[in-house]
Amino acid sequence: MPDSTSASVTPIPAPGLLAGSGQMAALVTAKDWSATPLGPIEQWPQSLRTTVSLCLASNFPISIAWGPGRVQIYNDGYWPLCGDKHPTSLGQDYKECWASAWEGLGEAFEQASAGQTRFLENQRMFLDRFGYLEETFFTFSFSPILDESGGVGGLFHPVTELTQQTLAERRLNILRTVAERTAGGDTEHETAIRLLETFRESAADLPFVALYSAAPGGEQALLEGQVGLDQAPALMPAAIDLAAGARASWPLAEAARVGIVQRVEQLATDFGTFTSGPYPEAPHTALVYPVQLGGAAQPAYFLVLGVSARRALDAEYALFFDLLVGATTTALAKARTLAEERQRAEALAALDRARTVFFSNISHEFRTPLTLMLGPLEDALTDDAHPLPAFQHERLTLVQRNTLRLQRLVNNLLDFSRLEAGRLQADFAPLNLAAYTAELAGVFRAALEKAGLTLTVDCPRLSAPVYVDAGMWEKVVFNLLSNALKFTFTGGIRVGVSEEDGQAVLRVTDTGEGISATELPKLFTRFYRTEGMKSRSHEGSGIGLAFVQELVQLHGGEITAESQAGQGSTFTVRLPLGQAHLPAERVRTGRPEAPQPGPGTAFVAEAQLWLAETPKLPAAPGTTPAAEPADEAAATILVVDDNADMRSYVQRILARQPQWTVHTAADGLQALDSVARQRPDLVISDVMMPHLDGFGLLQALKQNPDTARIPVVLLSARAGEEATVEGLDQGADDYLVKPFAARELLARVRTQLDITRTRQDNTRLQAAEEELRKFKVLSDHAFDAFILMRADGSFAYLNELARQRWGYTAAETAQLRVPDVDPIYQEEKYRQAFAQAQLGPLPTFETLHRRKDGSTYPVEISMGGLTLDGQPHMFAVARDITAQKASTQALHESEQRFRILADVAPNIVWAVNPDSSIRYINQAFVDFVGVTPAQYEATGWGPYMHPDELETAQRTLTEAIDSRTRYTLEHRMRRHDGQYRWLLAQGAPSYFPNGELYGYVGSAIDITELKETNEQLVRTNRDLDNFVYTASHDLKAPISNIEGLLRLLEDLLPAELRTNDILLPVLARMQDAVERFTRTIAHLTDVSKLQLEFAHPAAPTELLPLIEDVRLDLLPLLAQSGGRLEVDVAECPTLLLAAKNLRSMLYNLVSNGLKYHHPDRLPVVRLSCRREGDFCVLRVQDNGLGLSEGQQAKLFGLFERLHTHVEGTGVGLYMVKKMVENAGGTISVQSREGEGSTFAMWFPVQGM
Repeated sequence: MPDSTSASVTPIPAPGLLAGSGQMAALVTAKDWSATPLGPIEQWPQSLRTTVSLCLASNFPISIAWGPGRVQIYNDGYWPLCGDKHPTSLGQDYKECWASAWEGLGEAFEQASAGQTRFLENQRMFLDRFGYLEETFFTFSFSPILDESGGVGGLFHPVTELTQQTLAERRLNILRTVAERTAGGDTEHETAIRLLETFRESAADLPFVALYSAAPGGEQALLEGQVGLDQAPALMPAAIDLAAGARASWPLAEAARVGIVQRVEQLATDFGTFTSGPYPEAPHTALVYPVQLGGAAQPAYFLVLGVSARRALDAEYALFFDLLVGATTTALAKARTLAEERQRAEALAALDRARTVFFSNISHEFRTPLTLMLGPLEDALTDDAHPLPAFQHERLTLVQRNTLRLQRLVNNLLDFSRLEAGRLQADFAPLNLAAYTAELAGVFRAALEKAGLTLTVDCPRLSAPVYVDAGMWEKVVFNLLSNALKFTFTGGIRVGVSEEDGQAVLRVTDTGEGISATELPKLFTRFYRTEGMKSRSHEGSGIGLAFVQELVQLHGGEITAESQAGQGSTFTVRLPLGQAHLPAERVRTGRPEAPQPGPGTAFVAEAQLWLAETPKLPAAPGTTPAAEPADEAAATILVVDDNADMRSYVQRILARQPQWTVHTAADGLQALDSVARQRPDLVISDVMMPHLDGFGLLQALKQNPDTARIPVVLLSARAGEEATVEGLDQGADDYLVKPFAARELLARVRTQLDITRTRQDNTRLQAAEEELRKFKVLSDHAFDAFILMRADGSFAYLNELARQRWGYTAAETAQLRVPDVDPIYQEEKYRQAFAQAQLGPLPTFETLHRRKDGSTYPVEISMGGLTLDGQPHMFAVARDITAQKASTQALHESEQRFRILADVAPNIVWAVNPDSSIRYINQAFVDFVGVTPAQYEATGWGPYMHPDELETAQRTLTEAIDSRTRYTLEHRMRRHDGQYRWLLAQGAPSYFPNGELYGYVGSAIDITELKETNEQLVRTNRDLDNFVYTASHDLKAPISNIEGLLRLLEDLLPAELRTNDILLPVLARMQDAVERFTRTIAHLTDVSKLQLEFAHPAAPTELLPLIEDVRLDLLPLLAQSGGRLEVDVAECPTLLLAAKNLRSMLYNLVSNGLKYHHPDRLPVVRLSCRREGDFCVLRVQDNGLGLSEGQQAKLFGLFERLHTHVEGTGVGLYMVKKMVENAGGTISVQSREGEGSTFAMWFPVQGM
């Protein structure tokens, strides 16, 4: 810290040697520098005095190291960084002062001493400024200071300390890492390990950590783990006594008793010498925290934290420890809470498992007698050798149906118990879920129709197969359909499959009784049954929906229900797509399966029991309707179905028509092989099949041009208008819903065969007519001649434009051939072109067309081949390029004239193409660069352009070409003698007659001498400004002396002369002259400083506060004149201008409006700002004297005074104009003599 006596030192400044105020200025001035290598201040070089003055005048921490002895001088901002070294460090060798940090400073210091500026950002250093090595962070630079000899006299060293910010960020990262890494800890032990691992990575702030846990009974604390104490066993005893008064190691007992942190100092004294942390010196201090979990009275853990030996335990460090302990407490408390919840869940699960085992055992016991019942029943009902009487058969059938129902309930209960016990394993395989669900729904169609209900199946194909266990999915669908039928009496049931948000979604919707809002939350509870609802049966186990939910969850999905009493219900099942959510060992990959749905015998049999009538037996053989007499032509039909019985059934129906030959295939892939061997006239295909389903087969057939016209009839269990529309949308020619009648199938097949024959007869004619119609529509609206030609050279079609250009009537063109109108494409050449056109489009070419009158004109031709009505044709698009040819010729002639003129021009002239490549340079250009045009065009301007301007020049030209704008550029180019010359280049775009860019034309003149002259003028003006500025300053001293002597003279006058009528006016005139002289000098200074003084950086400036500031300054003038200031700047309240400049502009203009007011009226000054086009316009309007046209012309001149009855120097408006122009704006005035003036300042919006 600084010496307590330093603040009271009264400096004895060396007049004119050093500038600055404050404590360090006093110390520097008072110090005896003769005892240092620098010597007395009076002998310091001017460069050192100037640098020290700048340093002392700044509030930013700055140090200077001067001379070979590296003598250190610093300011008020720097001395607090020195700590206890101050004030001894003043005048000390910089290296000696900061020896502890020289490892991080030395290289940069020596490089700067050699003349190279160095900048180091957030550098970590260890300083001994407070009696110990302290970890610090600084951003600083070393900049060489040149002395009078031109060498490096010393170093300029500004510094910013970032220690607290850097440490705060580092510690915040530690806390964030603790929270992230302990988030997944399942147990307290695992959480403790993660905590210690995190602490191990933070040795700079946590040199050592020991974590103790309170043992059961609370008598001891046991070591859970430690970091940083591997070499200090004394600091980590395995157990510590928590009895009151015990103090053999860490004060854990005291921390537990008082419940707050305990601070332990002088660790080496209590524990002996030890090694810990990242530094050679061991920590001196540690903190012991009690950690209480869940509001417990006694701590569950104790945390011992070492304090870094190189950081003081300040408030920020202590707060970090408090937050760290808080984060530790949160992590351990969360782990304990999770463990307690896990124990409670395990206890409940044990009870649930016991109940599940009971049900599993009971279910197994049921299955044996059920097997012994169903076996004999099946034997008796199917025994053809000893058939049962009809009534006995009916009785046993009834028994069989109910036994099957009981078997289903027992199987559900067994599957449910196995699922609960984790013994029910799923085999997940890719499945066409939509098609499979539709097939499952079809099993219930007969029962639903018998109940008078409709079944709507809406299962469009999903984008990808869904991984499910097919058997489990069958149980899900059958359970939901069975429930829907049970509680639905009117309307129908809808089964839909869709894809939403990456999930396959099954919805089963009914129009049944619905479920009340109070019952809905209990719907998936095991053994729960709704009471009092109308249903087809009051029987039920109450496990169906619970079982469905478990099956769905086993697939990683969810099931929900929506219902309103009396309006029906919707059950929604959502399954994720893909397989990432499923256990890998249970997933089978391969092609999507298409399993056959189970018969659903038990489900349907139970449903039949709910209905008024029992199901009828299948019709006896021979009852199939007889086929109608056949008179069809021969046809080949392919039947595709994976079910052998269905294939055989359909084949038997179709085989009754002897003209039809029927082939079969088991799936879509076999069908494609069969089609490849023999093309059928019709394909009948099932939708749901393995390997390749019906839709896949349909798509493959339609995408192949050879099979695209084969009619396809799809067979599916999905019924309803939507299913039919979907099948037809997929490209099917017909869609037949299972089950179907044989007569309906025959009628559909016969119709499709008839349609196919008719289509084949009409296809060619329709295609030819359609192609010709399209060709005519396009050609008749074209801007070019369209020509359609046959192989013999005659014209199949000519559009109106072609006939007009040739001069023939429609009747005359019927007799024309290509050689008649194209003198180039005669017989043999036409035949070659026709043959080539059938292989693909011909390249565009130019030729001549002959008119009826024998004249020719140039055309550009595009040709290609096409087939119409089975015959090859060739079409041509002929563009008349007469005008283009004329334009090209005119352009060529213009180019020649341009080059002739350019070659005799003294200036450099060039032309480039749109891609900026060189097209032409004139003779002056060739003489300048000293190479031939070909050599220059080959290299471009790169080798000749000055490297500093090459990129800018190329960018300027590219941007101009892109925007089609002119450009002007000053750049240097190497002349043939190697000298770089300044050129002023200008370029402009040139265009073809059709508006297309032809390139850029430009010229350049050598302005080297002009630039040198301008630079000399600038230097002269600058020297003149400096002279005026210096002269004005030199005049201030004598005029100040005259003013002082004048006042002294007034004070020394005898009393009788102070009222002398002759002397007093003389003294007054003298005083007035002095004041006017002072003002003139001030204005001269302002003018000379104008370019620098008012070049302030632009910044957004609010107008209203600034105008109010001006108004306050002008209050005396407003009161004196009785004037009024009106303000309206709402349209642009902010301008992007330097506030100081803007204030000077407004002050000058408003004060002029008040000073030069009309004697017959009170002054009113109106200040407004408006947005006008691309400008913000600031106006100052007054009702004063106004200006004549002659006065307006001289208004902004320097020292121009147009009204002499008011004091002024004629500098104000000159300065306003300069400030406006420096800001990129312009100023104008409108005035009428005797009425007033309006000054308008225009500033571009892009600068706002």
